[in-house]
Amino acid sequence: MGISYSFIDNSIYGPDDINDITKSLTGAGIAPFVSKDSYNVSDLNEMTSALVGEGVQLGGCLCSVHNVGMAEMHIEIAQGIVFFESGVRLVVDEEGYVLSITPNTAGCIYAHYSPSLQKADIVFGTELPIDGESVLLAEISADGTLLDKRIFSRSKIATLGKNISLSVPFVSIDPVLIRTDGNTTYYKVAKVSGVDLSKFNYAVVTVGAEPTPEKLQITTFYDIVKNQGIFSIIDNDSAFAGGSLGTVVNYSMTRLVEVCDNELCIVALCSTMNNGEKYLYMFKNHTYFAMLM
Repeated sequence: MGISYSFIDNSIYGPDDINDITKSLTGAGIAPFVSKDSYNVSDLNEMTSALVGEGVQLGGCLCSVHNVGMAEMHIEIAQGIVFFESGVRLVVDEEGYVLSITPNTAGCIYAHYSPSLQKADIVFGTELPIDGESVLLAEISADGTLLDKRIFSRSKIATLGKNISLSVPFVSIDPVLIRTDGNTTYYKVAKVSGVDLSKFNYAVVTVGAEPTPEKLQITTFYDIVKNQGIFSIIDNDSAFAGGSLGTVVNYSMTRLVEVCDNELCIVALCSTMNNGEKYLYMFKNHTYFAMLM
């Protein structure tokens, strides 16, 4: 378990190190450094900075809190890459990283790079330091409530490799009224949080777990940019236009896919004429899954 970082003085890097960066940003490719003495660390960091913005790799370095209020209270940081403004990278390996924190103390978890010390680390503190470079990962309250504060890094160039995709489940929530239109009310009943939708164009949303070729399930193909459904499929052989995930109880309520407050959501369209709101409880019995691309 641990972290590593690059590029710093008094260390030797070779073509594989450069290719690793290029690969992580573009999916494939090589860089024009053929020997270890043909560059310096400033060249490498400037190259990284020119390719990618400050932040965290998509989906990486997710924080979770354990043993709240106890002496052994700690934060676990999942695998991922942090990109600092200067181009320095901090990498959390596949085993993750454990950070001890002070119980009953509000503060923040952040990655920090010190140019003067040529060192990068993940730190807990009551506030962000004014020296060096910092990338905020999470904030924690005195009662142990953890708030994800990651901002995902964006590529500054067009990718040369595979387009990114992300598979995520929806989280059910208590129904939240978002608008009323005549005899229809709209309630948000499930959502995908912590995902920067600006990185994606489309979502394939299904009722139930991740779909398989043998069982496509109820599925909607959704245009995130235009915020509208393109088509939906029911029972593997029936397709229709729009973003509906099907209706229930004689059209008293319809499930829709929608982007609300920059989050991908499942919305219940309820007919007040048919008392559709009384069926909102049914959403607690459903799970939803999205493939973002």
